[in-house]
Formats: sequence, C-alpha cells, structure tokens
Amino acid sequence: MEKAFEIPPDLEAEWKRLLAVDRHEAEDLYFEKILPPLLDHLEALPGHVELRDRGFHTLASLMGYSPETTILATCILRPKKLVVLASSNTLPSYDRAHAFLSARSVLPPSAIFLVPTDPTDHGEIYARLRERIGDEGDHIVDVTGGKKVMSATAAQVAWELNLPLCYVESPKYNPQIRRPDPGCEELIVLPNPSEERARLLRRRAVETFGQRRFAPAAEAFGESRRFQADNSFDNLGYALARCYTAWADLDRGALADRCRELRGRLEEPRIRRLLPARMAMSSHLKALEAVAAGEELPLLATFFELGDIYERQGRADFAVLLVYRAMEALVDYALRRATGGRFLRHDPDWSLFGDEAKLRADYVELSHRIGRRGAESLPDRVGFIGGFAVLCLTTSLAQDMPTSLSKPKLVARYKGLAELRNRSILAHGTQSLGEAEYGTLRDAARDLATGVLGDDAERLEARRATLRPRDIARFTPA
Repeated sequence: MEKAFEIPPDLEAEWKRLLAVDRHEAEDLYFEKILPPLLDHLEALPGHVELRDRGFHTLASLMGYSPETTILATCILRPKKLVVLASSNTLPSYDRAHAFLSARSVLPPSAIFLVPTDPTDHGEIYARLRERIGDEGDHIVDVTGGKKVMSATAAQVAWELNLPLCYVESPKYNPQIRRPDPGCEELIVLPNPSEERARLLRRRAVETFGQRRFAPAAEAFGESRRFQADNSFDNLGYALARCYTAWADLDRGALADRCRELRGRLEEPRIRRLLPARMAMSSHLKALEAVAAGEELPLLATFFELGDIYERQGRADFAVLLVYRAMEALVDYALRRATGGRFLRHDPDWSLFGDEAKLRADYVELSHRIGRRGAESLPDRVGFIGGFAVLCLTTSLAQDMPTSLSKPKLVARYKGLAELRNRSILAHGTQSLGEAEYGTLRDAARDLATGVLGDDAERLEARRATLRPRDIARFTPA
C-alpha cells in the first residue's frame, strides 16, 4: 500500500492560515514548498509510472485560473511537448506554469507553447487545437482546466484524432480550504471510444484468419491496423494473410513476393518481441518459399494441406480437386524417379523403362482387364491412370502400397477414383461432390503417398505441419 502524502504540520498550518487571509500568498507558498514534494509523491505512484511509460509526445492541456492541473498532468506524463490553451484572462496562470515547469527541468522553455483562445468560441478552440496537435503522433488531451465549452470541444478533437483524454481527479474535497486535499490527486486516462472499434476490427480479423479465409482476413487486418495504437500484431496478421492467400491460390509468383514482404516484417524488432519463442516462423517461411520455388515435396504437402482446409470450409468439390492433384503429382514424381528424372508425361520415351515391346504388351493386357478396351498401345500423352498402370508394371509400387490388392484390382481401384473425381461439376461432370467423396479420395491419396514415397511419407507429413498456417489467435494482444 502506498504511503499517504503528508505536509509537515508547521507548513500546513501556515498554508491554511494564509488561505484564510491572503490566497495569493497562500498560492505562492503552495507552489514553492508544497507542490514540489507532492509531485514527487504523485509521479512515483505505480499507476502514474505506467501512464508515463506510454511515452506520449504531446500533451495538450486546457488552463483556467489555476495552472495546477496542467502542471500535475505534465509532471506525471513527462511529454516531450506541452501545448496550453488559455484565454487572455488566464495568462498569469500560464506564466506560473511555464516558470515552474522550466525551473524543475520538466520541459525546456522551447517545448512549452501557448495557444491563446476565446474560451467561449468553440470554433476557434477547435481550429487552434487541431492545428497545434496535427493528425498523427502519440498525443493526449487534458480537459481538466478551462471552461466547459473548452473541455467539450477539446474532447471532440481528441475523439476525431483517435487520441486519449485525461483529467485530474481529486476525490477528497476539503470545504475548509475550498480545494482538494493535496495527495489525493489521480490522473485518469479515458481511452478513445474508437478503441473499442479497434478491438472489434482486430477480433473480426483474427476470427476470419482462424477460419482460413485468408483473402478477407488480409482485408480485415488492413483495416484493423489503421485504428491500433500499436499495430505490430495487425501488420503481422496482414502479411501472413496475404502470404497464405497466394499459397492457397497456388500463385507461386505472388507467393514469392508475399514471402519477401513477410520476411521483412519478421525482421522488425517489435514483431520479433511479439512472437512466442515456440512459434518457429523461420522454418515456416522457408517452407512457403520452397512452395514458391516449385519444389516437389512442399507442393505435394500443399495439395494435401489445402484439401483439408477446403473440406473444413464446406468446399468439398475444391478439396477433391486438390487431393486428386496430389495423386497426379505423386505419379509424376514416381515416373521421374524411375527414369532418373528424364520422363516427360507429354512426350513419353517408353524405352526409359527397359523392354518397350514387353511393356506395351503388358500395358494393353492390363488395360483390357480393367475395362479399358480401347487401349491397344502405350499412350502418347500420359494421364493419371496410364502413369499409375505403368508404375505398377515396372516398379514395386503395387507391393509397396498398404493395400493388399493385385495389380489389376489396384489399378481398377484408382481408375474408379479418377471416374469419381470426373463426376464433379468442377471437372468433367455435373455433380457436387461432398465430404464422403473427399474422404475416399484423401485416403487413397495417402495410400499412394505411402507407396510412392516409402519412408519419405513421414517427411511429407512433417512438411505439412511446417507449412500449416500459424495460429495467431494464441498471441493476440489483450
């Protein structure tokens, strides 16, 4: 519990005596001997230390016939600049405040500015205060002194400029001396009502981001960061959401650009301080950059991860296309691996697999057994099922798959999956595929990944985890 401020009894008695007979002399005594230790006491209070640590650049203060509240607010906040609005009738108060603050080195004389104004002309008060404060900066407005019209107008300016208000609260009024008891003063800061808007905007952005709706999340963070006193979190959310938008769109060029932007943000000291130590952003960013570069394993991981994201959003048709694309990519990968990277699906060289005549005969026979009666030779352009069938005939893929099916049954199974995908209105059909169809294709794709990648299938899952969008809701500022 803080120790209460006490005036030495002899000094207090002399002050009270003067208050009864000569208030001017009482005021001189107060400013000379009572106010300095009182300020030391008030400045050291934890709540006032916390306010001072916010580092306000400019304090705009209204002054009436007493300079005391302006002095109190200035000493507690220690701004770099003080702007005082006062009428011609209250200039002696300004002079005393200027002399007091300068003598105590609270502010240099050059940092204290007088703005003379008519205390009854709200238009003039409004214009002069706006001109002096400007539109940007860490400013605060003290509305304790001055007439009511001054306070009301100053509050309007502060709200428009998204600035906080403060006032000196003195709850213990002493009717004997007709003023509050020294030591009970407290500087109260009122956050701008627009700060609630800022909180709502940030909450909406975080919620949208958490739903993996990255494009609207980027828009929401872009709006939110305009209203935050500290927009470090919102800038990070904006950069991440833009990065994930390009990733989800599989726009590798845009993703490369967004990764550069994100890397720049992550190098900012205030954002580094914001991120939890456990959030491995470096490896995450490298994984996204690998997708932008077109590396096979990161792209495969992306297809699988995006499929699950779209399915959770109720967009199963898009999820089906993504997981089917993952199966195509796995077949491409296996065909290139089997031929030392030389095989091209659009211009196949079948001699890369050995005896081309035998492969042709085996391929035609297998095609007939699974109902592809029109296949009388190896294809000129290799589709998913054609490539899958060749792999089953020329590699150990059928044995490496987790399913215990013969080659014809295995190829027939994946032919049926390709036909399932083709029913989608987004492919070649007229149906809207749902969660059940997606689940069937996803499980088959995972089996294929196991068969093609072997032990590297674990690396694929690890890469998915590294690519997975970060959960920023866990470190949202209060």
